[in-house]
Amino acid sequence: MSELLEGELRPRVRPDDPLTRVAAVMTDAGCDAVPVVSDRGLVGMITARDVVSAVAGRTPHLKDGGEVVTGMFHLAPVIPVRS
Repeated sequence: MSELLEGELRPRVRPDDPLTRVAAVMTDAGCDAVPVVSDRGLVGMITARDVVSAVAGRTPHLKDGGEVVTGMFHLAPVIPVRS
């Protein structure tokens, strides 16, 4: 999977990027989803729906973590990828 993110620069964000940066990257790239990449590789994906949900204050609150359809939100929305 990491070979998809190597080479030329593509839109991506880091897990600790603020929502404003995520929205700016998506807007500047003209895309409605961006991968979330950490030092260990791809850790999730953020969609335009995730961003709109966060702005609307409709983020799910997870007690034990886990995966949800619309995303899991920290400072920026992240959908975990299971390894």
